[in-house]
Amino acid sequence: METDNLTGCFLTRLAVIGGINTVKIAMGQGCTDLSAFYGIGGCELKRMVTADDTGQLSEHYLVWYKPNEIGHAGWHVQGSVNYHLSEYVDGLVNGSIRNPEVLSLVQTLSKGLNQPVEILVAFDTSLNQALIVDGTKRALALNYLRRTEPGSLDRLIRGGYPIHVIQFSSTHCSILFPCDFLKLVMRVP
Repeated sequence: METDNLTGCFLTRLAVIGGINTVKIAMGQGCTDLSAFYGIGGCELKRMVTADDTGQLSEHYLVWYKPNEIGHAGWHVQGSVNYHLSEYVDGLVNGSIRNPEVLSLVQTLSKGLNQPVEILVAFDTSLNQALIVDGTKRALALNYLRRTEPGSLDRLIRGGYPIHVIQFSSTHCSILFPCDFLKLVMRVP
């Protein structure tokens, strides 16, 4: 992957990411100056240039949670833990997980891109864990194509629109995304 250093690009995107995140909360409380968040980590823009580059996301965690033994899932549910991207794709491929939105996106992507694709990853360096915080469906669809239609994925990557992974690395990711990282923090010995 090609990399470029970016300053603050991730912070501007955090404001629009769904779920609970510290930047969005601060903005919701009227904070328009995000400078307090600068310097808490590094940010890299990585362009996918081969189909194998999508495979590098396979061991990242998703913000989505596995159902516990009674079928409930979520950050607040005991026994529910984050999926690895590879686990979720395995479930889509073998049919044990049904997600019509992701499968519909697979069909759309297999026809080609009509705009750039971005996937945002938060890598907590203190936990040594990466979590996809935005672009989960796109990451799943790309990895599904990698497994089932590698030729389609190659055409997408060589097409006219880039596929980027924006990775934010910091010791503070579990603070910026408290609910998403909760189970990952709890698993640390």
